[in-house]
Amino acid sequence: MATFRVNKSKNYTTINNTGLRDERLSWKAKGILAYILSLPDDWVFYMEEISTHAKDGIDSLRVGMKELKKFGYVRRFPVKNEKGKITNWETIIYEVPQVENPHMKNPQVEVPFIENPILLSTKELSTNKQNTNIQSSSSIFSFYENNFGILNSFIAES
Repeated sequence: MATFRVNKSKNYTTINNTGLRDERLSWKAKGILAYILSLPDDWVFYMEEISTHAKDGIDSLRVGMKELKKFGYVRRFPVKNEKGKITNWETIIYEVPQVENPHMKNPQVEVPFIENPILLSTKELSTNKQNTNIQSSSSIFSFYENNFGILNSFIAES
C-alpha cells in the first residue's frame, strides 16, 4: 500500500494518536474526535452547529459523542444561572481519555512492608521501687509539734 505525504506548511492538525488507535472506539467516534480536535482551542462547542459540517446529521453526532463520553474523551457539565436553571452545557474534549473512577476486576494489592518492631526486654530489673514507707497522720502531727510547737484544737480541726 502506498502512502502519499504532503508538505505540512499550512492547513494541517497535530493531535495525539491515542484516540485514533483506541480499539474501543468506532470509526465514527474516531472521526468525530479528530474533527473536534482540529478546531481552534477557543472554539465554542455546539452540537447543532458541528452536525452541519457532515452529512450524517445530529443523531449520528450524538451517538458518536456518547461513545466518546463513555470512554473518557468527552465530559459535559451544565452551566446554571443564578436561579439554578441550566442555561447551556460546557463540553471538554480530551486527546487522551480521562478515567474518573477506574474499576478493576482484580485490583493488585501490594503487601505492606512491616518493620520488625523492637521487642521490650523483660530481663532488666525495674528501677521504680514502690514506696513502702507510709506515714500515719500521727507521725505528721509529731513532726509539726517538734518543728513548730504544740497543735491547738483549732489547727487540728482545720
